[in-house]
Amino acid sequence: MNSALLRILAMLVAILTVAVLSGCADKPGPPPGAPPATINQQQNSQQAPPTYGQTREMQKEGQ
Repeated sequence: MNSALLRILAMLVAILTVAVLSGCADKPGPPPGAPPATINQQQNSQQAPPTYGQTREMQKEGQ
């Protein structure tokens, strides 16, 4: 009888875990407390693409 209770307890823990994880997956967007990301901030943080066929050292020598 003891093993039957352990199996039931294990199943309940598994079901609760799945329920909590699926509840978290339903919420779109960043977690609460995260800073808002805008398109302008993402564009400003990007660097200019390197010139094709040249390394950074070659670009510095050419400038």
